[in-house]
Amino acid sequence: MLTTPALFALPRSRHRVRRVLPVVLTALSLAVAGCLGSRRDGDNPAPEGDTPGFDVPTSQAGEDESPFGRPVTNLVVEFNVHRYTAPRGTFTPDSAVIWQVVTGPLPSAETALHLADSGFRAAIGRQSDRKPLAEALETLRESTDLRSAVDHITPDASRAMEMEIGPVSWSSLPVFYVQGDGSLAGQDFLNATTKFLMNFAIRAERMREVWVQIVPAIDEPPGPLRWVGTAEGGFQQVAEQRRKVFSDVVLDTPVPDGGFILLGATPSVYDRPYLARPFFIEQDPGGKGADPDAARESIFIISPILRTVRPDPAESSPAAQP
Repeated sequence: MLTTPALFALPRSRHRVRRVLPVVLTALSLAVAGCLGSRRDGDNPAPEGDTPGFDVPTSQAGEDESPFGRPVTNLVVEFNVHRYTAPRGTFTPDSAVIWQVVTGPLPSAETALHLADSGFRAAIGRQSDRKPLAEALETLRESTDLRSAVDHITPDASRAMEMEIGPVSWSSLPVFYVQGDGSLAGQDFLNATTKFLMNFAIRAERMREVWVQIVPAIDEPPGPLRWVGTAEGGFQQVAEQRRKVFSDVVLDTPVPDGGFILLGATPSVYDRPYLARPFFIEQDPGGKGADPDAARESIFIISPILRTVRPDPAESSPAAQP
């Protein structure tokens, strides 16, 4: 499947942020789901000294209208993703201020424990949590080296949605994770790149709530050329794609209207090579022999955005039909 990654630009990083154009999903569908992708129109990194706002624009149909006389309404689904990095010990401790502000639980304790077994931690925030979280981050910015980047992602029905984090700090990367049956598994990667694969769905009974699925994945550089068949019946040489999707380590959760997902790592990633480590931890760029206490750690704030859009009456009138 062809994919278009979404990159996060941070100070001292080679990656860029890009913007994307919206696509429209019909709100009258019984369910909206997809393996969706992102596109960017240009660079727009968040200034290092600026805290991106957390306001999520939403709109509702007029309450004074009859539900039977109401025209067809389209639902636009987009995502804002904020990434913050700070020195070691800012986000990973259980006592970190962000985890005291955002305390919404995942759908089940079993999900939370299974993610923690591989070093991941998540909480669900509500609209009312946005202001105290923004204030907490601003306080951190005043007291520590807090850096931020923001990406605006609009799903593309023809591509898988990816949040590409970038190359990891380890040229040789061992990771361990807990599989669905509870057994421990491990794998080594060379010159790896981390990313999150995202899907979403909207259910008919709660049209303002978005179910979001996040799956970690690790890519290695493409392998040797191989002959593959084409849709036209011929053959062509393409580089072997090397990607490991950790489908046993999945975050699948509903996000309320105006809410968000706070995603980070547990402190255990510093002691053991758990899967979450390369997604959230950056080693000192000094390389071998660098001070481990100089590492930086990240969090992600993933916000679904829902907008209702009325179609142009001229486009839906009988005269406008072919």
